[in-house]
Amino acid sequence: MPDFNLPLSASQRARVATTFAFLNEDEPATPAQVVVWLNRQLFAKVVQYEQAQANRASDAAIQEALKGEGW
Repeated sequence: MPDFNLPLSASQRARVATTFAFLNEDEPATPAQVVVWLNRQLFAKVVQYEQAQANRASDAAIQEALKGEGW
């Protein structure tokens, strides 16, 4: 997996920490907490994408089978 480190200024880091305060009981979030949250979000999107692809393939196979049955 590529390295997603982004250079942030001190004010940008402070804004990110404040924005993600929900991860740390309303205290500024630590960089590790933000990274874990982002990784979870990315993983969820990948799983969602893979499931959608599998569903499309399954739907196409069903439609093709129904055509053969005269539907």
